[in-house]
Amino acid sequence: GGYDPTMLTQSYSDLLCVICHMVPREPMECSSCSQLFCKFCIQKWLSSKNSCPSRCDGKQVRGASKVICKLIRNLTIKCVHCGMVKTIETIDKHQAECKKPKCVNDACETLEQNIKTPYYVILGGSKKIACSLQC
Repeated sequence: GGYDPTMLTQSYSDLLCVICHMVPREPMECSSCSQLFCKFCIQKWLSSKNSCPSRCDGKQVRGASKVICKLIRNLTIKCVHCGMVKTIETIDKHQAECKKPKCVNDACETLEQNIKTPYYVILGGSKKIACSLQC
């Protein structure tokens, strides 16, 4: 699978994998019709079928062109955790950090695992951790 196209800041229907309809991770393309696929999707497809999913005569896939790869890497997409807009090239790293528990103060970026002396607050009926800076 790829990146959820509904999280993109603009619509790019021509850049979606024809199998999963997501923005391709590790984009591949058919050598005959140039349709795009996620590497995972096309490998799974070709393990059971010996033809292009677009029903062209092509039976070979290759990595997508440098231009297509660069275009995909530079698409902007919203973080599923905080809604911040990042490029596809940077979103995976951001989301991995973003989902880690942080200090309850939105302005503080201190990760919960790095809080040496925590204190606790009650927010929305549940106990939350805050950093010792009491920011």
